[in-house]
This record gives sequence, structure tokens and C-alpha cells, in this order.
Amino acid sequence: MSATLDTCLFYDYFANNFTCETLEIDSMTYPIEDIYLDDDDDNYVQAAVTKAIEIHQNDEMGDILVFLTGQDEIDLALNDLNKKLENDRSYIGLPLYEELSEEECAELFEEMPDKRKIIFSTNIAENSFTIDGIKHVVDGGMVKEKIWDEQKQIEVLKIGPITKSSVQQRREKAGRTSDGKVKNMKCKYRLRLFLFCTFSAIIYIQWKLTKP
Repeated sequence: MSATLDTCLFYDYFANNFTCETLEIDSMTYPIEDIYLDDDDDNYVQAAVTKAIEIHQNDEMGDILVFLTGQDEIDLALNDLNKKLENDRSYIGLPLYEELSEEECAELFEEMPDKRKIIFSTNIAENSFTIDGIKHVVDGGMVKEKIWDEQKQIEVLKIGPITKSSVQQRREKAGRTSDGKVKNMKCKYRLRLFLFCTFSAIIYIQWKLTKP
């Protein structure tokens, strides 16, 4: 079951005609420190790269996981990172998205005691991957999702804010194996305005199903 499931909503839906006890098993995480921007930065990709470099140069050891929206942003971020740290041999920049080869995926899990991994990932790292050694998370606060465009009558990919449940899932990546820190590329007030969870996919495809 999802770690961010709304237990009360789920229970009320299925327990209309009977009652039962609920049992919750919390995921085990170490203490996590949350850090927010004073103001939102519209160029969240550049801001995330800058923050990753700041952590690498000034913060305690531990790998860094940066959340962006897609391969194009990740490639841009890695190019920028490698240019700014071209003489630094103490890190390795790595991508994480669905189209990676087996060899590229395996590199993510290799132990590199002499290097800090700086991993730029899509939201695939929220649920599908747990990488040991992550101590710092930089959350861009955005995601690329498929939605139904009523005007164009097609499904489109659009970039928009993540949900509060995604904020929580990304945050927990920093505390899986040790104390961690999360740097949010949004101000605390903006995060409070995020939706609790994503809409069901059926909402986005219902027009395609019902229209002739």
C-alpha cells in the first residue's frame, strides 16, 4: 500500500456496511531537516543545479538526489553541472529516468567511496528506486504528467507542480539510510497550496472513452 495513502478516505470508501480495525506500519526513516527558499525561483532547473553544487562544496558527505521533470531537463542540468565542476574529480553526475540501459542503471547502485554521486532524476525515484547513500535531496517541486486537453482533443504532457504526497515521498529518500536534508526549490507557503494527491487517470481519459 502507498506510504502516502489517505487512510481515512480509503477506509470510509470500503467500510460503508461494516467496521474493522486499521493497522498502520510507518516507513522507517532517520531524522530529516527541511530547508525552503524564501521566494520561488521560476528557473527551478538552474536553481537545483546551483543548490546541488552548493551542497557538494560545503555540506557533509553523502550522495545527492535532485528531482526534475524529464530527460531534457536532466541532460541540461548534467551539462551545466559538469561545466561548472569540470576540474572537480570528487563527484560523478548521473541521470535517472525510464529509458536508461541496464549498464547505466547498474552504475547508480555501484559503491563509489571516493566520489559523491549527484543524481538527477524524474519522479521515477519516488517509488521505483531506493538508492543507498542518499543523504541530500533537492526537490524541484515540478513534474511532467499526461493530461487530457479538451481544446485540442488529445492527451498531452504538461509540466506542473507536484502534490503534497509527492513532496513527502521525495522527502523520505533523504532519510532511508542516515540523517538527511531536503532542499525545496519552492517557498514553504507555495508548498501549502499544492494538491494533496494527483487526480485519477480516469479523469484525464474519460472524454476519449465517451466521445464518438
